[in-house]
Amino acid sequence: MSRKWISALPGVRYREHETRRQKNGRPDRYYAIRYYDADGKQREDGLGWATEGWSAEKAQGIRGELKKGARTGEGPRTLAELREANHQRQAEASSTADDLTVGAFFDDYYVPAAKKRKRTWSHDQGRFDKGIRERLGDTPFRALTKEHMEELMDALRSEGLAESTVLQYMAILRQMFSLAKITMVNGAPLWAAAVSPVNEVELPQGSEERERFLTYEEADALIAAAGELEVDDVHLPLLSELVDLIRLALNTGLRFGELMRLEWTDVSLQHAFLTVRIERHRKTGGKVPLNQEALEVLRTRNRRRRRDDIAVFPPDRTGKDGCVLRRLYAMAVDAAELNKDSTGPKSKVVFHTLRHTFGSWLAIAGTDIYRIKTLMRHKTIKMTMRYAHLLPDATRDAVNHLRPTKS
Repeated sequence: MSRKWISALPGVRYREHETRRQKNGRPDRYYAIRYYDADGKQREDGLGWATEGWSAEKAQGIRGELKKGARTGEGPRTLAELREANHQRQAEASSTADDLTVGAFFDDYYVPAAKKRKRTWSHDQGRFDKGIRERLGDTPFRALTKEHMEELMDALRSEGLAESTVLQYMAILRQMFSLAKITMVNGAPLWAAAVSPVNEVELPQGSEERERFLTYEEADALIAAAGELEVDDVHLPLLSELVDLIRLALNTGLRFGELMRLEWTDVSLQHAFLTVRIERHRKTGGKVPLNQEALEVLRTRNRRRRRDDIAVFPPDRTGKDGCVLRRLYAMAVDAAELNKDSTGPKSKVVFHTLRHTFGSWLAIAGTDIYRIKTLMRHKTIKMTMRYAHLLPDATRDAVNHLRPTKS
């Protein structure tokens, strides 16, 4: 069910979804416009949801274009005419399936589909623009070959990208081929072959497991450095946000994205736990118990939060997808000199290191491996076994009692 209509701008109004939220934590909004056509008849047309890219300003722009068409007699005068004109332009730009380029397919087909099913679609957009568009964007999609895939991977590696990062770029192409198999262009699937070029190449094996975790002293140094950063364009309260973020990550094992999506409705201060909700394209969810330090952070944040704050880390302060905090975190790591002896990706301190530190500290404290699995929300015990070697007392005791001593 949706709520009542609310006026946004002249001729533009919206209604809010009862449950669905935008990235900024606000309710999703459905926009509609009112205008008069060339016959003087008032029309009202729905455009779409904010999560699909619509805004009051964009809606007002469409309304202005239609008003101009009605006034001058040139161009579209109704929303249906405007959509038909856009459709014709797209058809002319790619008159046949053989001419549809990789870049055009990504922009016109992949991105709209990704927006509907992935909250992280903008990450795909960024990677495509950064590493794929320049190399393959003008290539007809149907002309892609195994050699194109191999050349792309070699080019990405030559830029110093890790194998796990190269695999992320190839994952985008794999998804594009999957979509192309069900995308009809001129009455036929864009990609009809059973095997795609991505399946014909040997893909990177993915990220190597990180070995680096913070000592207690390093963690304290990182928190201190985060609170003492000197950045000209950053307000002092943001450093408090960064300190809270680091402390919560160390004491809950939540990933960066999970912390950015955490809402106050997910937090139970009374019963000392928070809920990581399971999403279709996300990792595992579940309930995470809160220790005294995590509770202290959340209680303090709760006391000073604004009335309209939905997210624990509001995006209007942390930047889109937490971009401001990401930048500040990297600066804090440098200030604490945690990467001065790093020799590669496995030993480099990144934000995910805090999650690895959480698991490592659990093991060092003697937590059994199955409890660690539960607290880390791992899908399989194999993922948790990387921490088994950090149980020195338990494993040494097992070896020492391998054979009963003689009396």
